[in-house]
Amino acid sequence: KETKETCCIIAYPLILWMNAFIDRWSTKHLSSTSESSARLVEYILGIKILKSYGLTGEKFTSLRDALNHTKQTILTLELVSIFFIIALYIIVELGVPLILLYSTYLYFSEGNIDPATILFALILAVRFYIPVQEAIALSTEFKYLEKAIGRIGAIFKIPSQTGITHAQTPLSNTIIFEDVNFAYDDHHAPILKNMNLKIEEGSITAFVGTS
Repeated sequence: KETKETCCIIAYPLILWMNAFIDRWSTKHLSSTSESSARLVEYILGIKILKSYGLTGEKFTSLRDALNHTKQTILTLELVSIFFIIALYIIVELGVPLILLYSTYLYFSEGNIDPATILFALILAVRFYIPVQEAIALSTEFKYLEKAIGRIGAIFKIPSQTGITHAQTPLSNTIIFEDVNFAYDDHHAPILKNMNLKIEEGSITAFVGTS
């Protein structure tokens, strides 16, 4: 009993540390996965426009960066979680040989324990450690599941949007640009800079320039 308690006490701080790590990195994993999904949808829906400007593949940096970040987050979460689980397994497994050594010591030094009691203690130890190991293996999955359910719950808690439910008729069909700036991406100079323009209804306006 004392050996089992000692192993559990030693493993407890590691369990707390593991839970804190999984809590932090599972949040990062879910966020990076959502970001990657959003960039992938953006890429698929805008593929025609991206092709026309030669921004497909590796040149679409937002998708590439999002996928790389997701990959690094998954690798960190999985590798460190495996380290924690293996360390906890080792600590828990130490209980069986410790019980055997302690029982052997009592048998040869004091002689107040018989082999049947030693065997019974080992059987109880094995029966105790098997569910503990299973709980350790499942703890990471439960923690990640808790985070995922929490995100779903947060979505359901978002209040319904209120506002005008009927279509509004514009007061005027005139199009007005005020201080408009535009560039294809961060690596190109802006093609529109502080542009102010008013396009009256029924008129035809063309933007002409180098492609």
